[in-house]
Amino acid sequence: ALFARGNPGHQLSEQARPFSGMGTMDVARECLRQRGIATTGLSATQIAERALHTTSDFPLILGDTIGRTLREAYRAAPSGLKLLGRKTTARDFRAKHRLQMSGAPELEEVPEGGEFTYGTINEAQETYRLLTFGRIFAISRQAIVNDDLGAFTDLARRFGQVAAAKEAAVLTSLLLANSGDGQTMKDGQPLFHSTHKNKAASGAAPSVASLSAARLAMRTQVGLSGDLIDVTPKFILVP
Repeated sequence: ALFARGNPGHQLSEQARPFSGMGTMDVARECLRQRGIATTGLSATQIAERALHTTSDFPLILGDTIGRTLREAYRAAPSGLKLLGRKTTARDFRAKHRLQMSGAPELEEVPEGGEFTYGTINEAQETYRLLTFGRIFAISRQAIVNDDLGAFTDLARRFGQVAAAKEAAVLTSLLLANSGDGQTMKDGQPLFHSTHKNKAASGAAPSVASLSAARLAMRTQVGLSGDLIDVTPKFILVP
């Protein structure tokens, strides 16, 4: 119900409708009442203090309202770069190693009475790790007493937008490293390099010819053993 006050387009659930007319202080008073704490004769300031410093659900309700506002604003400002990657998870902040295996060795003819020979599989790895970004902003008691819900929901919305922008900036920095050639890989070369066969000898404006050349370069990419791999072009990333 509090979230709907800051986001009029939000559709209330049946459980939330009885609280739709309540302000911030009304919710604080209701939380205290459900905990068996009398609020008769208490000033708005005292109600806010007790609701914030007892085991009532008031801090959780405020946190959920801010969190939902953050997520809505974060989703409203997506980064196109996220389409180019694959989302994964990490359990901790230690360095993670992403292994890459080559294809199976080429099959060789075995003559009658002959022996099968051994082949090899090449491997490579890249390393990454998690980083934490964040700031703190305080919700003052005065803002709660004044029922100024819009003040901190608007700030939360801005934090959501900043979070999305920061994520986009971090992703962009990976591509802009080394003067636009991308991050340095394990082989000592940047991501886009002639040895990786993913960088044109000379750049050109988007056209039928240049896009055809880019598509051909992707379709002829090879793995660690030099065998063709399935890389299908899907997106064009431009400044």
